[in-house]
Amino acid sequence: MNYSFSDSNKMQEQLKRRFLIFGSENYLEHKSLFDEVCCQKCFELTLKMRQCKTCSKIYCSNCFDPQQAKMYCPNCGCNEEILIPNQKLMTLNQILFKCRYYTNGCQTKLNIESLFCHEEQCNFQKNVQNLKQLLQSSQSVSSSLTNSYQEGPKQLSTNNYASVRHPYTDVELVPMALFKDLLKELAVLKQVCAVNFKKRCNNGHELIYETRDANITREVVCDVCKQLPSNQSVGSYRCEACDFDRCEQCYLQSRLF
Repeated sequence: MNYSFSDSNKMQEQLKRRFLIFGSENYLEHKSLFDEVCCQKCFELTLKMRQCKTCSKIYCSNCFDPQQAKMYCPNCGCNEEILIPNQKLMTLNQILFKCRYYTNGCQTKLNIESLFCHEEQCNFQKNVQNLKQLLQSSQSVSSSLTNSYQEGPKQLSTNNYASVRHPYTDVELVPMALFKDLLKELAVLKQVCAVNFKKRCNNGHELIYETRDANITREVVCDVCKQLPSNQSVGSYRCEACDFDRCEQCYLQSRLF
């Protein structure tokens, strides 16, 4: 199978993204097998691969499916398939792959047959989603309550206590005492989030401390405050997977955004 340079790069990137082989030696050892069994249009690899009866090229079911209308072979237009030799599939099933959420902390390594079921239920996928939702909710609630507190508190003429009112409709939202309690609870929640998540990037990967020395030639810009490290800073916290940096000052102040 002949690939152009760009196609080869695209295939390798797809394989890195979708199926991360356990160990670089494994990749080199089985590269010829991947060249034969991965989809020759989108370079994906699935449990159900299809081989064209006429030109023998292999595709995934999203690119070639004789059972579906207008899903003919992208290469020759044939609408018939043949079975891929079991020997190839058995060899492929012996290779271990990393879970696609390994950068989030998952250490599971499975064969391709078991990988799909695992990734659908992977706890590290759920943890990252919950983390993002929690941080987004915290930001939204904090902004909304703070704006209401600044713009809307007024003294009711018929009551002896203050309340937070909508700044435009003048509708009472919540008594001031309860509102202040909510602000205190929110402040505690934000502090807990900051302490627990400042050691991770926005995608949930653990940050590694990197000392500034002569060996670091790249320009380090903090992705939180968008500033270069101060002269007093001796290092920063970095995520290699996301190219994410958090400077020492933001780390010490537990700044997440």
